[in-house]
Amino acid sequence: MSLSLNALFRKYATTQANLDSQEFQTNQAAETNRKSRTETLAKDEKNLSDIMATKGMTHSGVNLSANTSLKKAYGENSGRADQEQARMLTEIAKKRLDAESDFQSAKAYDPIRQLVETLKEK
Repeated sequence: MSLSLNALFRKYATTQANLDSQEFQTNQAAETNRKSRTETLAKDEKNLSDIMATKGMTHSGVNLSANTSLKKAYGENSGRADQEQARMLTEIAKKRLDAESDFQSAKAYDPIRQLVETLKEK
């Protein structure tokens, strides 16, 4: 049983709206996480700097090594989070293309539309 063109369009529009919402939520969550990671890095750097300063090791190799390790860990976490966001956005884009394809296919094979097109030709 095929859906009417109106019902088909409503289903397509609802799917698109849901995907828009998912995309927005994904981007919002990624931005929130990015800000949180940046704040955490700044706080950790300050704490490390304070600890090294109290020990008189501000310009030591230990401080440099610890800062490098901290930034490396931050970079790795950021990379994983960015990959996850990209994966989720790719899934949403695929679902969007699938919905568009399904809509176009169903619209093309709508029996009422075909009948009208056939009558127009005659």
